[in-house]
Amino acid sequence: MAELSIEGRRVFYFECGSGAPVVLLHAGAGSGKQWLKTARLLEARFQVIAPDLWGFGGTEKWSGEHELTHDDQALLVVGVIEHLCKEPSTLSDTPTEVRRPYGSYSRKESSCGPRFSSSRS
Repeated sequence: MAELSIEGRRVFYFECGSGAPVVLLHAGAGSGKQWLKTARLLEARFQVIAPDLWGFGGTEKWSGEHELTHDDQALLVVGVIEHLCKEPSTLSDTPTEVRRPYGSYSRKESSCGPRFSSSRS
């Protein structure tokens, strides 16, 4: 697991492979490590990124001034993607906007990687 700092807090993530990025998010009380087997299957074709969300795995617990929200978790994911991906593009056809205290952030404008469709072989 690698780490970086987002808003002055330690965030851990797993990364392997190369190619178009694929972000895998853990559920419940898991961590990015739950994706290790899947990542090994994808790494020949994709850059696999699996962050530990706030309070899970090696990532620090949330200590913001407000209660932790899905938007806060989304900003963590965006921070990891921005750190690891060099060229912006879109992950989704649906724009998602996350409000930051100092402005808004549009995933459609700043995410990395191509759009994926079910027809991709």
